[in-house]
Amino acid sequence: MIHYLIADFYRIFKRIPRYIVLLILFAGSVAIMMATADGRTPYQIVDLLTKYAFVICAVFAIVEYIYVYNDDFKAKSMQIAIGRGISRSGVILTKWLEVTILCVIDYLILVAIIIICSKIKGASFSGEPASDVIIVMLTALMKVITAVGFTMIFTFFSQNSTLGMLLFILSITGIGEMIISALISVGFLDSLHLSSYLPNALIDTFKTRAIIGTFSIPFFLGVIAYNVAFFFAAKLIFKKRELDF
Repeated sequence: MIHYLIADFYRIFKRIPRYIVLLILFAGSVAIMMATADGRTPYQIVDLLTKYAFVICAVFAIVEYIYVYNDDFKAKSMQIAIGRGISRSGVILTKWLEVTILCVIDYLILVAIIIICSKIKGASFSGEPASDVIIVMLTALMKVITAVGFTMIFTFFSQNSTLGMLLFILSITGIGEMIISALISVGFLDSLHLSSYLPNALIDTFKTRAIIGTFSIPFFLGVIAYNVAFFFAAKLIFKKRELDF
């Protein structure tokens, strides 16, 4: 599994177009932060980040998702890895881990951009505002991890990145949950408030409570439960699928 992970990273890190896209996105992030931080206090910046930072994080996540899955399915390297003895569970976990690690790197750079640009504009981050920025980025990462878990069910079933990428975009941007919320808010279902138990809703509530200083274990455990369920669903479905060559 480790060798598969290293080989995949070697393939991804050789992709020059990925660096070009990321540089454009980072440059755009710098421009947005320089404009956003102008004349604002750290608390005002955190308030804006709480509302809009996830949009930027989602774009980075989509880029990393594409480079983790698209080339792999084209080259059939997943099938080669399984043929060499890597378990299907190992393949699922490796792909999940790859997107997570790449997004962690991107988000650490984004945190640096937020802090440096704010300092340049006279809004120096320390103490509570700094911890709030970390909470915002961590919860964005939680949404990425959960979205990957959900889309893996369909990605490994179809063994094609197109469907998975579409569902990942719908999931990571919250569009998918908006549709589901509308469907489960009809008639008597509305009184059950089921939409508040959807993954992104749990993460948003966890983020809000963490920012105000209340660590909510039940909401965190709810997100963990979703991810565990997604993994076992993907494992069960992929186990019964014949590999496409």
